[in-house]
Amino acid sequence: MRRGYPSVLLLGVVPSLTWAVARCLRCAGGAPLVLGWHPWSPMQWTRDCRRYLPWVGLSRAGQQLDKVSLWRVRDLCRGGRIDAVMGSDYDTSLLLADTERLADIPACAVPSASTIATFGNRWNLVRLLEELDLPHPSSHWSGDAQAVQQAFVPGWDVGASFLARSGRLLAYSVFQHRRHGERVFYDSPRVRDYVERFVAATGYSGMGHLDLRYDPDADRYAILKLNPRFGAALLYARRAGLNYPDLLLRMGAALRDGVLTARSGTVRLPWYEETMMLATRWAASAYERASGARL
Repeated sequence: MRRGYPSVLLLGVVPSLTWAVARCLRCAGGAPLVLGWHPWSPMQWTRDCRRYLPWVGLSRAGQQLDKVSLWRVRDLCRGGRIDAVMGSDYDTSLLLADTERLADIPACAVPSASTIATFGNRWNLVRLLEELDLPHPSSHWSGDAQAVQQAFVPGWDVGASFLARSGRLLAYSVFQHRRHGERVFYDSPRVRDYVERFVAATGYSGMGHLDLRYDPDADRYAILKLNPRFGAALLYARRAGLNYPDLLLRMGAALRDGVLTARSGTVRLPWYEETMMLATRWAASAYERASGARL
């Protein structure tokens, strides 16, 4: 670990995202302690996750991780000289959002629990987009929070990751995803405007990712979904100049630098990173099928 770099406890339920965040932290000079749901994972044998601990006692209470699961986090914070606790995925971000009043868990910035819960309901997101006059597909609510029918949008997938603090945008990146294994980063004033309006209206803090579609014939974007967590293209963004986990740790410095953006251009992952993403997904699926474990 680079001298002076914060000691990070990284929480993870989704192995591929957990490893990607750990990889970004190690590349920035860190050596995170990883607390993961799976008792074993290929990430344990990489330089990025040399310190990996199974998260014993992790369980759900309804749609969220049980707060009882925090006892292990507290123990590690008290005895491990932990400077920051970071969630790598939706479940762990929501868990940390409920710990903002707990002084013994130094959680990194995350959206509020109410914000995360609101956008876990897709119809609530549609209503907010309408209120903010942000583009989205024609949508119909069928009575179920998740069963929202949306009109098909021709074109291709676009992703927009962002980091914000108290309603102020600190960093963002926009990319096209038209071919497997590559992302094409570019600057889009329109997408930046969408993100800034969304962030300001919700007082957003922490990481977020918008899934969009772009219709080139109509020259129109449509926002499909918000993920209040790191985006799956995290490693691509790092190679385009934005190491989001590292920026999340030093948000104060990011505030002084203005809004940071990714370098434009095509990014492909090297063999090691592409292989590890596939290996962590495959191993997690194989473990859950063989053991019957579910969370």
